[in-house]
Amino acid sequence: MLLILGGTSTLFSQQRTYSPYSRYGLGELSQIGSAQGTGMGNTGIGLRSSNYLNSMNPASYSAMDSMSFFFEAGLSGFNQTLTEQENQKTFSNSNFDYFAIGFPISSRFFSSIGLKPYSSSGYNILKTKEDANSGTVNNYLLGTGNISDFYVGLSFKPLKNLSIGANFYYMFGNIRRLSYSTFLDDPSSSIFGKLSEIHVSQVRPEFGIQYTLVPSSSNTNKLILGAVVTPKLSLHGNYSNFIANNADVTSTGSFDLIGDTIKYTNHSLNSGDLEIPLTIGFGASYTIQDKFIFAADYSSAQWGNSNFPSAELEGAQLTNSSKLAGGVEYTPKERNSKNYLGRIRYRAGYTQSSSYINYQNEKIKQFGMSFGLGLPLKRSKTSINLNCEIGQRGTSNSNLLKENYTKISLNMTMHEYWFFKQKFD
Repeated sequence: MLLILGGTSTLFSQQRTYSPYSRYGLGELSQIGSAQGTGMGNTGIGLRSSNYLNSMNPASYSAMDSMSFFFEAGLSGFNQTLTEQENQKTFSNSNFDYFAIGFPISSRFFSSIGLKPYSSSGYNILKTKEDANSGTVNNYLLGTGNISDFYVGLSFKPLKNLSIGANFYYMFGNIRRLSYSTFLDDPSSSIFGKLSEIHVSQVRPEFGIQYTLVPSSSNTNKLILGAVVTPKLSLHGNYSNFIANNADVTSTGSFDLIGDTIKYTNHSLNSGDLEIPLTIGFGASYTIQDKFIFAADYSSAQWGNSNFPSAELEGAQLTNSSKLAGGVEYTPKERNSKNYLGRIRYRAGYTQSSSYINYQNEKIKQFGMSFGLGLPLKRSKTSINLNCEIGQRGTSNSNLLKENYTKISLNMTMHEYWFFKQKFD
């Protein structure tokens, strides 16, 4: 029997997930890109706008004009219902998601700086089994931690319709996993378990390109093609593994060191010990008369060719992942219209993906639908964005676990004109 108890975790030291699937690899990967793309199925590779920052493709930064300054931040709340056979449990939490600023360096160079999550782990599982020798045994599995991305992005526009860019991420954070057993039929027995921790500290590059095609017969329609690539990379950091007997578990999810240490190792990650994969993505968007924007993305990551400490996979295997997403945005009226409802940007999208984890010959899949509103303030480019995503991850087949989730996010995009000289009479 498997019982879902909950999760404890400490951007940045927040509880970002309660999913038991986050116990594998680097945890649950984040999909945060832009306030606009979140409501359009988490698209962004082919999106390009002078109204929003879009970190999913660094080439998009050059869409801002040369006198603008952007500040963007997001909050979210989520609800997860986990189902395994006859057991069901619901969790909820709220988090600060990300922040980013964007500004021009010159008429051709543009930059963005920000902080967002890369992955999260947060679960608390109890497995109870009957053993012929030991009687009833409770096996506890707990995971906490986050890996975050601080980035500096640069975009360059060498030609009128061509933009290239790069994000340089500094990955930092740690993932901690604790597993231990208690023996109910022998109250005097000691606790036996393992505590492992991965600490990551690494710079990771990402490169992007966008090209805009404008039909000769139209000044308002345009097609944007985009691509991004992240090279395969060995991560720097530390990996520790602590096995103990006759130990107590502390309130913070660790072992009390008064226990008998059976084995303790702590070493720096060498080249090839822990790798993130080559990731390639393609996207496109098509704008019709400044009213409709259609967007679609496809990306894949070669996790099957990457290394990870085998002890941390706990019987799972790394496998190539993929994501397909599409969305639409509709704005009934022009930005200067007096009809406020007509100036709202209405968004919807769909996304489906397969995880980088294969467990018991089952690939963990996910799908979701999203809806969003872009609410303009006055007649400026500043806006408040409300998004809702409803989806499912995993399956109840093969004694696995199914998750149903709802996520609501609130994003604020502030736009100011800072880089111009005022004239006074």
